[in-house]
Amino acid sequence: MLLACCTAALAAADDDARSRLLADLQRIEEATGGRLGVSALRVKNGERVQYNAAARYPMASTFKVPLALLVLDAVDRGALSLSQKVEIDNLNLSPGSGEINKSMDPDAPLASTVGDLLEAMMRVSDNTATDHLMERAGGPGAVTQHLRKLGIAGIDVNRPAAQLVADSWGFKLPPAGQRTRKTLVGLMGRTAQAAREDAARRFLADPRDTATPDAMVSLLEKLVSGQALGRGSTELLLDHMAKCRTGSRRLKGELPRGTPVAHKTGTLTRVATNDVGVVTLPSGGGPLIVAIYLSGSPLPREQQEHAIATASLALYRHATR
Repeated sequence: MLLACCTAALAAADDDARSRLLADLQRIEEATGGRLGVSALRVKNGERVQYNAAARYPMASTFKVPLALLVLDAVDRGALSLSQKVEIDNLNLSPGSGEINKSMDPDAPLASTVGDLLEAMMRVSDNTATDHLMERAGGPGAVTQHLRKLGIAGIDVNRPAAQLVADSWGFKLPPAGQRTRKTLVGLMGRTAQAAREDAARRFLADPRDTATPDAMVSLLEKLVSGQALGRGSTELLLDHMAKCRTGSRRLKGELPRGTPVAHKTGTLTRVATNDVGVVTLPSGGGPLIVAIYLSGSPLPREQQEHAIATASLALYRHATR
């Protein structure tokens, strides 16, 4: 009888803690003026936290996680090699985030490799690197097909990074062979504010290139557990995510200093501010897999990032209570 009473008391305490956490997440969402979706899994005990976790959200650059899984699966199968040469010319660049466009010699192509492009995609979210990898991996449809083979139904990849940026920003993407850095920067700079706002509204209503937080957590669970890739590829991808140089104020922004976080951000101006990844809990607590998506918030990006950091800290405290 005493054991039954203790078990019931613990269950009630867990229910109270979960209710408080969900209420905190609701308050965070209301303060953003947008839509917040949160999914978290504590791998060690299987505990899940879900807040609007089955709804669809624009992925922005978090789609680069499933693309990386496809590329590394091809490496594991011998269809691609990390040392395989890739030449990037000045006429086929992608707009948006990254460093390749800024560092290229305008008069000479860049000699790179699949491994270097993977690193650039995951660590600095480089869109030019992403689209060259996407082409070699078989395109957006191949990414979605691979997700289905892994048993993931709640993620759809439909466009390359260049098209995502153009559609969300409101300009027509030049055809291949005409995408110089000067042309792309000019198009982004000349797009009127009203056109950008209209494009963002259309993008938010578009079902393409969306994911549910639950599906992204399930995908990351397959990565962490070794079900998605071989050991070497698993370690390589998690290492790139641990060295991600974007979004330092998101998932890891409010966590205790030194907490290991392997993550991938996603950002589209006026559309989405996201972060997904793996937090290592202290004292042998194991991985806490987290996906936080925020879309349609009118707040400045810094405040949106603070909302994600606050939600991440709430999840961390709940997992370590």
